[in-house]
Amino acid sequence: DNLVVGTRQGHLLMYAVTETSQGRWDVSLLCSNKNFSRKPILQVQVVPEHQIIVSLSDNMISVHDLTVFNLPLLLSMQQTKGASTFDLDIKHQVTLTGETVATVRLVVAVKRRLQLYYWKGRRFHTLREDLQVSDVPKSLTWCKEAIAVAFKHDYWLISLTGEQKELFGTGKSQEALILRLQEEDMLVLGHEKETVIMDSEGNAKCEHTLKWGDQPVAMAYDKPFLISILPKSVEIKTPEPNIDVQTMLLDKPKLIAVARSRKGTNPVYIASTSHIWRLHRCQALSHVNELVKQEKFSLALKLLVSVFVLVF
Repeated sequence: DNLVVGTRQGHLLMYAVTETSQGRWDVSLLCSNKNFSRKPILQVQVVPEHQIIVSLSDNMISVHDLTVFNLPLLLSMQQTKGASTFDLDIKHQVTLTGETVATVRLVVAVKRRLQLYYWKGRRFHTLREDLQVSDVPKSLTWCKEAIAVAFKHDYWLISLTGEQKELFGTGKSQEALILRLQEEDMLVLGHEKETVIMDSEGNAKCEHTLKWGDQPVAMAYDKPFLISILPKSVEIKTPEPNIDVQTMLLDKPKLIAVARSRKGTNPVYIASTSHIWRLHRCQALSHVNELVKQEKFSLALKLLVSVFVLVF
């Protein structure tokens, strides 16, 4: 498994992370590109099926080639100048010949517009005309045939047909947080120290909100767990039923990513400005016994591969 890291200096680093027979992990630098960008790298997303890296730096989207050692630039998307955030939608489909192919769609927020593209022939092509929005998006994510968008004051669900639906406000802090639960096609939206779970049509999915010890700064989903990054800790919960699984103290964590592994596991990485940690699942027998007593057997089975520990 490889870990790709973008830095505030504009450097791109790729590490190999391998588990040893002693149950530990070896980390080695595979390659680096110190000329990746002249400005801080704000977002990085890897598409292993097409061997590309999509990144946001200097307010523009770029695509780099994973098949070459020094990760050279494949294309700069000049039409995305002024970009503030982006998201990829990767779907696997089986063709008539039985071959599995990965389709990739890209949405980019450029000022008060959403630009939409699809990947073909080592290039991104325009999917449809731009969608106009009322403000500059702070973050966004695909959700089926719509884009969930977080603005400074509120959340909206914007269909590819152009239809727009207001969801609710971001709260007094005006700090937006938005996450897609990919396998369930659901959304997690932040509201101060709480998060709300909604379906792909913008309807509340749970009767309750998830309450955190502080306002989350980032969040990820590693089924069945929601992992929330707080200013001084990491909290782990299950959304349905709502169970507090674990809290870990960390020094100023800021980012979290769930990697895709060919081994069937999904490594979870957390980063601060100076450190990177990997979360490793351990058994959580106390939670399993509690769920068995409640006859919630399905979730009990899922928790047998829990909870998490920091390994580096």
